[in-house]
Amino acid sequence: MPDLKQPRKSGGRVLGFDYGSLRIGIAVGNRITGTAEPLDIIHNRRHTPEWPEILAVIYEWKPETLVIGLPLSSSGEETEMSAKARTFARKLSNKSRVDYIMVDERYSTYQANEVVVNLTRHKIRKRCASSERDDVAAQIILETYFADIKNQSLSRHG
Repeated sequence: MPDLKQPRKSGGRVLGFDYGSLRIGIAVGNRITGTAEPLDIIHNRRHTPEWPEILAVIYEWKPETLVIGLPLSSSGEETEMSAKARTFARKLSNKSRVDYIMVDERYSTYQANEVVVNLTRHKIRKRCASSERDDVAAQIILETYFADIKNQSLSRHG
């Protein structure tokens, strides 16, 4: 395993994570362009993240920031899963030595399902399995983060 003490960070690159008890979806994006794409899905073995696999992705992509989805109830309240996602985010940041931010991920899984169904329908993605949407959910989390940054920038200048 490469030494992660001082990863070289790429300008604007961000990794997004959709944490789940069974799978963790990962997407890569660029803060400067505001674009994101699905990257990978890593399974949680016995409800424990596969840290070596996750850290290998971080080392390869050298992000400046990690964006982790925060699952909230439809009314915006924190849930048991919110606490698990927060714990995952803290551990991920400590292990990788990369700062993180949490982003409200309400409805990202629903949106990801819609995207995967459409990609499958148009034969861009081979199957429409539920296990194949987590990376798309991570992409949506990153896109939400980029939109929030853009909106904050506009409100400061507007």
